[in-house]
Formats: sequence, C-alpha cells, structure tokens
Amino acid sequence: IGIYGSNTLLIQEFENLSKIRKIKNKPFSVINFKKTKDIQPTQILFVENSYNDEIKNIFENTTKNTLIVTDQCPDKSYIMINLLPLNEGTKRFELNTSNANEAGITLLKELLKYGGTEVELRGLYSATEKALKKEKEKS
Repeated sequence: IGIYGSNTLLIQEFENLSKIRKIKNKPFSVINFKKTKDIQPTQILFVENSYNDEIKNIFENTTKNTLIVTDQCPDKSYIMINLLPLNEGTKRFELNTSNANEAGITLLKELLKYGGTEVELRGLYSATEKALKKEKEKS
C-alpha cells in the first residue's frame, strides 16, 4: 500500500496494521511517498486530502492495476474510491467504476449500493431490469 502524504499518524497506523493484519491472507507493506515523482507502482495508492490538488497528475501517471483511494477529493474525474466526510450524509465513500475498470480493477457491484454515484447506480438498475426482463421472457 502506497501512501502519498505527510500525515505521520496515518502512516504509522497503516504500518502498525501491516504487522498484525493481512489482506486476503497475504502480508502487506506500506510505502510513504512525499513527492509525486517518487510514486512507484503499488497495488493500492492512498492520496491524503491535502494533496487532492495533485490528483490529475497522480491519476495520469499511475500504472495500471493500482487502486487509487482518495480522501474527500472534489474532482470526481480522477477518483476510483473517494472517502467522504464522516459528518455529512450517510455515504462513507463514492466510487468511479469506469476509472477503476480502465486501470484493470474490478470493483464489486455490491459496493455501488454503498458508494456508487447516481449515474453508476442507474446503470446497475438498468442492467438488473434487463436481466429480469430476459428471465420473464423465458417463463
């Protein structure tokens, strides 16, 4: 997991988790990047909200198969998973599955119920309606 930012508390927490937890039964390590030019390929790249103004550059220069997780990023064009403020509304995150798919990452459709944008949810409902219609035609 790569972290682009300077929040030492956050970095330390991720490092502590890497010592006691696993992801899909595999150990993980944490790499801290302090400048965009230092960012190396990782499976997950977390971008602190104080660096949201650099998201376009990060997004365009990140390798395929890297899930970018942003924190309260206002520019939805460059997000994959974007964490939302805890004190606003019921959603805790939002997704841009198109960006994830273009990076070679498939996000579970179930996540759309919890963090999908209105456009993505409309697409999910449309696909579900089509499948339901086909099933009814078979009967």
